[in-house]
Amino acid sequence: MNTIILSGNLVRDPEARQAQVQCCHFTIAVQRRFRNQQGQYETDFIDCVAWRQTAEFVLKHFHKGNKIAVTGTLQKHSYDAQDGSRRAIHEVIVDSVEFLTPKDKQEAPIEKREEYTEVQDDLPF
Repeated sequence: MNTIILSGNLVRDPEARQAQVQCCHFTIAVQRRFRNQQGQYETDFIDCVAWRQTAEFVLKHFHKGNKIAVTGTLQKHSYDAQDGSRRAIHEVIVDSVEFLTPKDKQEAPIEKREEYTEVQDDLPF
């Protein structure tokens, strides 16, 4: 079974990519549950891809800093880089998303913002 459930913060606004159907890419910063030897929580940055209505929903309602929950499957892609080396990419193919930021705390899209407010969190962005 290949199922992954993540919760974290969006690193940047989701990016629309036009393929034959609506597609968007975004990255989630996910804090690990344990501390390292220095007593710090480490953060993993997970690339995600949403398609069709899910992509439209993410593009419309989610913005940098929002807390998000994602359910999907993990996929690996390999390709040959320009320098001739073989590279691999792991990404989550999104099945569903949920808001984790309370509605009264969600920020409006950048075009509608009156002022910039910083999300208070321990994540490195």
